[in-house]
Amino acid sequence: MWRLGGEVIISPTRARFLLMVPGRDYEITRPPRAKNDWGGTKFGSHPIYLALDDSDPINAASWLLRLELAFPCQGSARLARSLFFTDTAAVTPMSHSTVDTYLHHLLRWHFSKAEA
Repeated sequence: MWRLGGEVIISPTRARFLLMVPGRDYEITRPPRAKNDWGGTKFGSHPIYLALDDSDPINAASWLLRLELAFPCQGSARLARSLFFTDTAAVTPMSHSTVDTYLHHLLRWHFSKAEA
């Protein structure tokens, strides 16, 4: 979901995305209950708010906005589409092995081989 101009919108249009204001608007992620918390009271029970900040090169809301603009998805199609995918034409969800490989490369960049 997105909070744009004070209004929560589940499926904003491209035109609405283009009107976003840094510092005012933000993305809202509601993660599912974590498997390490069967009651959902400690992990995954609260929304995560990501404020838009175009000046920050690693701002999560800014990158999610880029995905929304590059690969538009409206209405009920959002329920079936994976956030991360490998094939831009078919929007094929990223496999576990691909995510694992990317994570390994990221960890190797920042840590020793033993730590990664």
